[in-house]
Amino acid sequence: NIFAQVWGRKRIILSPPHHDAFLYPSEANAILFGSPFDPEAPDFERFPLARQASMIECIVEPGDMLYVPAGWYHQVRALTFSLSSNRWARAVPFALHGDAALRRTEA
Repeated sequence: NIFAQVWGRKRIILSPPHHDAFLYPSEANAILFGSPFDPEAPDFERFPLARQASMIECIVEPGDMLYVPAGWYHQVRALTFSLSSNRWARAVPFALHGDAALRRTEA
């Protein structure tokens, strides 16, 4: 995900995918997953393992861009009236799978 802040400010909280055991993941559909844990209002009685999850917080301002790698948990909150744009890449390029149709053959 490439996230671009056009105007206004937003707070983004990120957690790496290898901490999913601490975040009680649930599947929204075949592509998307999420966590019921809210880092802005943590309920450690209900989600005790969440204390072990690393959280990275950043504030994006106009002109900032943020790359969110695949699988990273993220929560976004507008701090002011704002406009953002983002682009998701939902599939792994064929070349990473070694697709035979994309390989060069030497004659």
